Amino acid sequence: MSKVYSFRLDDNNPREAQAREVLKAWAIKGYSLRQIIVDVVLSQSAENVSIHGVDKLIEKLELLLEKFDKTCST
Repeated sequence: MSKVYSFRLDDNNPREAQAREVLKAWAIKGYSLRQIIVDVVLSQSAENVSIHGVDKLIEKLELLLEKFDKTCST
């Protein structure tokens, strides 16, 4: 049985706007939104992210976004 998780990204928020651009770039390469989210979440499961680990997770996601932003701009 599937559960639905939904969220919105606000173009007026610079980080969220950047995330949308990265998602668009991944989509162009053939990745689905589901694949992207699942891969990112599972990559963190091994670290047992705690409340204090959220900052680390945010840092890693920002680095990931930067990496794909650079890849898409070349």
